[in-house]
Amino acid sequence: MSAHPENNRPTHTFAALAKSDAQLAALADHQYSKAASTERVAAAKTGLEANGFKTHVVENRGEAFELLKSLIPAGASVNNAHSTSLEEIGFITYLKGETPWDNVHATILAEKDAAKQGELRRT
Repeated sequence: MSAHPENNRPTHTFAALAKSDAQLAALADHQYSKAASTERVAAAKTGLEANGFKTHVVENRGEAFELLKSLIPAGASVNNAHSTSLEEIGFITYLKGETPWDNVHATILAEKDAAKQGELRRT
């Protein structure tokens, strides 16, 4: 597995969806399809930290991927719901391979008994 796997759902990015959806294509130059300014990122970071959140600002997907891996201790249990951000940085693909963590999501999906699967989701 590469150090930085690619997005496993490239057709789910805004750019890909805008090519296939006229309404989204009209938003292609919209302010929300552009990266936030440095000032807005700094203001968001300050606000989050003022409310007790730990924050990290990175420059690109590769840095986000490496930072996320470094923040999760070996042996930790990792579970995730759907996250386009995690998909786009390649983390979901990486998590499906050999990692130093317990992939709880994979354990839940592997369980075929619905009652047991429900119980696993509560832990």
